[in-house]
Amino acid sequence: MRDNTLRLSSAGAVRVSESGGAGYGDAAELATLWAPEGEVVLTKDHPFAKRMGYTKDGPVRMVFEPGAKINLSSNAYLFCASSNRSSALIARMKDEFGYDVSFRIPDFTALARRIVIETPNFHKLYVGKVEYRDFDQRLDEVFERNAMHKDTRFAWQNEIRAVIGVQNPSDDLIVKIPGMEAYVCDWESH
Repeated sequence: MRDNTLRLSSAGAVRVSESGGAGYGDAAELATLWAPEGEVVLTKDHPFAKRMGYTKDGPVRMVFEPGAKINLSSNAYLFCASSNRSSALIARMKDEFGYDVSFRIPDFTALARRIVIETPNFHKLYVGKVEYRDFDQRLDEVFERNAMHKDTRFAWQNEIRAVIGVQNPSDDLIVKIPGMEAYVCDWESH
């Protein structure tokens, strides 16, 4: 965030970065990972069928090889912050992700809305506090994950986020926010 400019990363870029070890997010960011075993019979009431928009009346039989996985992922731009600015959080963000500056955003929702005004091809905005969960392979858990859910190993971040839906997000989005100083304060270099 320099010169009234923000760089937003897409969930897809965060997934690639995390799985490649560069790490600044969740490898399952905006993704549903399912490892079914054996035979699965889908009806329109099955969580997977609902997620895929399947509406046919008859069942569909699917057989999975051992170790098979299905990855359903979506993409959007993410703007994330912690709702708890503490010296411990600042130190950990610097150690784990290399962040060297912190600041306060008094009204995160107002800044998210301003980002949207400046974002080309915007079509959806979700703003909220992230809920941390232990995700396992139980069917109801797998398909319950959404943009405001993260694994408990990230709970220390105490995250609030804006998920900004656009058509075909690229790796990064540079957004110029005139009057940025109205949205952020208490800058500190670390």
